[in-house]
Amino acid sequence: MSEFNSDSIAVERDGGIVSLSKLGHTPNKKSVIHEIQEHIIATMADLNTNNKIANPVSFSFKCSDLLDPKPDKFTKFIKGINNLCPIIYWFEISPIGDKQSIIDAIDTCRKTNDFKVPPTNDTEETSDNILYVGKVRNNFKARVSQHLGYGYSKTWSLQLRHWASGLDLNLTLNYIQFNNTPDENKLGDIKLAIYEQCVAEKLKPILGKHSL
Repeated sequence: MSEFNSDSIAVERDGGIVSLSKLGHTPNKKSVIHEIQEHIIATMADLNTNNKIANPVSFSFKCSDLLDPKPDKFTKFIKGINNLCPIIYWFEISPIGDKQSIIDAIDTCRKTNDFKVPPTNDTEETSDNILYVGKVRNNFKARVSQHLGYGYSKTWSLQLRHWASGLDLNLTLNYIQFNNTPDENKLGDIKLAIYEQCVAEKLKPILGKHSL
C-alpha cells in the first residue's frame, strides 16, 4: 500500500498516477471538495476495491438558525439524504472564524450541559476551518440530526445547537456517498475507516480522534 501523508498522495491507477496537492494550496472551495473526492478514489484504487462514489454534496447554514426547534431548511435537507449508503463527511467553517472562541464554547458546553462532544485535537496541529470529519455506514439522516443538536445529549456528536447557535458562525456540511447496491460487495468497516482516516489526515479537523 502506498504511504499517505498530509501533504500529497500519489498512487498508480489504471496505468497512471493520481497526484493530489496539499489542500491549503487549492484555489477555491469547489476544487477542494473534488480533491477530497479524488483522494478517496485514489485510496480505493490503492486498496483494489470496486466501490463507486457519488458526486460530493454541500449544505451551508448559519448556526444561529439552530435556535429554532427544527428549521424547515434542515428538515428538507435531511429528507433528501440517501439513508442506505456509507458516507464520509466533514463540517467546514466558512469564513474562517476564531478557533479559540469555538473551542472555548465547546468546553463550556461539555462542562455545563454534560454533552458528549468529540474531543478537541491539539490546536497547533489542526486546521482553522475544518471542524470535524466523520463516517457512517448508513442512517446518515439520524447522524446529521445528532450533530445539529436535535438528538440525544449523551450520543457523541457535535451538538451544534447547544454551543454554536450563539456564535457568529457559518458552517458547510460536505459529504461523499458510496453508491453500493444489493448486487455489489458492501463496503467493509475497515476500508471505510481507512477512507475516513486519510481524509482526516489531510483536513486536520479541530474535533474528533481518528485512528485505525
